[in-house]
Amino acid sequence: MGTVIDFPRKRSTAYAQPAEPKVKSELVISTDPPGPPAEEFKFGYQEASFVAFHQIASREEFLALSEARRSGPVPFLRQIQACAFVQREPAAAAAPLGEFSAYIHGRYGGGVRGAYASGYRAAFAVLEPFVRNLH
Repeated sequence: MGTVIDFPRKRSTAYAQPAEPKVKSELVISTDPPGPPAEEFKFGYQEASFVAFHQIASREEFLALSEARRSGPVPFLRQIQACAFVQREPAAAAAPLGEFSAYIHGRYGGGVRGAYASGYRAAFAVLEPFVRNLH
């Protein structure tokens, strides 16, 4: 007739779901004192230029950043946090906006109103016409 095969039963419910990885990543936030405003602006501009050229995933992502920049410094920061290069870092992607601001601009960089952040936004403002007119 047939053979009945008894399969082993689960010992507990712990085997029912795969274990989540326990990788803990932390934000490394700069705590150096701010320099002169012109120097901070220059460093923010340079960093954002690098990000714009090498980290932004697509033209659409860049244009979304440009639209957010026009809305103000806080929407711009939120849009940066939504970018693909930030999403690859779980701690930065999940951080509250205040901590993310400290991560991007430095703990004592003046936040979204500081010179570093102003330079960051200025780089996107300068590059926007070129990206907008690309085919």
